[in-house]
Amino acid sequence: DDSIFPVRMEVDYVRVYEASSELSSQLETIPNTYNLHYNYPNPFNPATTLCYFLPEQTHVTLTVYDLMGKEIIQLVDAIQNVGNKTVQWDGTDSFGRPVSAGLYLYQVRTSNHTSVGKMTLLK
Repeated sequence: DDSIFPVRMEVDYVRVYEASSELSSQLETIPNTYNLHYNYPNPFNPATTLCYFLPEQTHVTLTVYDLMGKEIIQLVDAIQNVGNKTVQWDGTDSFGRPVSAGLYLYQVRTSNHTSVGKMTLLK
């Protein structure tokens, strides 16, 4: 064989056209932004599910308010890990009393992000 192989090679530019590994596919599927999803069902009776995504571990509060801004119930007040979260609300206040039919706001708050959604309770 008359081939000559270099003893030393320098690479200053690499272009990757396709990468495939379990880790890279997992990293691509993790969003890097907070996301408050719509509650379901909406309108609801007697209960609904509230969903949100956290891109980092953080302290979270999830609170339900009436349209006058009065706090009805705080459903979450905890440090939570990265990922999708689901919380059920059964249409009761912080004392366990059923609230009236109507429009309610739910707020997910962290140290650097706040999102608000609206939901309708039917009777």
